[in-house]
Amino acid sequence: MLSIPRFARIFLVALILVTVPTAFLFYPSSSNEASADSNSLEQGGIDSDHWRAPVPPQGEFAIDAPDTNTKASDRDYKSATDPDYDVKAGKAGADDGAGHAGLYSVPQDVISGAVIMPHLGNATAKAELGRAAWRVLHLMTLRYPEHPTPDDRAALKSFFYLFSRLYPCGECAEHFQKVLKKYPPQTSSRKAASMWLCSVHNIVNERLHKPEFDCLTLNDVYDCGCNGTSSASVPLQTGAGAASSTTWLGSATD
Repeated sequence: MLSIPRFARIFLVALILVTVPTAFLFYPSSSNEASADSNSLEQGGIDSDHWRAPVPPQGEFAIDAPDTNTKASDRDYKSATDPDYDVKAGKAGADDGAGHAGLYSVPQDVISGAVIMPHLGNATAKAELGRAAWRVLHLMTLRYPEHPTPDDRAALKSFFYLFSRLYPCGECAEHFQKVLKKYPPQTSSRKAASMWLCSVHNIVNERLHKPEFDCLTLNDVYDCGCNGTSSASVPLQTGAGAASSTTWLGSATD
């Protein structure tokens, strides 16, 4: 009978004890593959390919934002991304050129709501209010960017619709809303915005039987006091000419 040396027997036993467990540990199994696939989805970091759609805040902190899973034709999303969306008619407005203003916007029921303020019976207060309001509005459009971003355009357009609700003279605001419905705000450039507002000013002047305001003299009448840092910075006209051009939004009698 062949005898195996004691050293050889010990070596063979040790080899078997090491080889068998090692082979078992490295043998792939279906459960390990599934685990690897699921774990790979959890990998992240700024350099990884992992991505998920942003989740808007819910509850009392929620912002009026479109669902990323909805179609772009959704009305709320359309109003948020198109500065020229007609909030009253539900269609594109007359303002030429469209852009994308981002995902968040003022809720449509807030923009297109009715006048909030009551009527203002004091004619003197109404006149002073109107002169101040026209000055603010004209200076705003005269300092508006020459090349506005989509967000700039959406902000200006939303402002005018909100202004038409919150103007302290209720009857004046009602008339201004009618004007906006017929002549939507123009926001494509500084010139477009300032000329649009001047035209609206003259519509109000005509209603109040006031003389037409020369839109070419906007810079001469409405001075921003910018010390030469803006194209709208020129000496402010004083006297009768300036007073006659700054009429109020409403009238003493409706």
